[in-house]
Amino acid sequence: NQAILLIMQKGELKEYPTVGCGLSDIINDENLTDWKAEIIAQLEEDGQRIKKLAIDNKGLTLEANYK
Repeated sequence: NQAILLIMQKGELKEYPTVGCGLSDIINDENLTDWKAEIIAQLEEDGQRIKKLAIDNKGLTLEANYK
């Protein structure tokens, strides 16, 4: 579910048009704070608890599980 939420663009899932982070849009974006907030919001809306989230030049590190 995490991968789907991260990859999916908003509006792609017609039943839930606000679901999705659209992570492919992060390329060349310098505002990583907004991306972190969006990822946290999407995963929490899905009922997950985030243990670790980091975005840097090495990529994305995510540790989350369902509550």
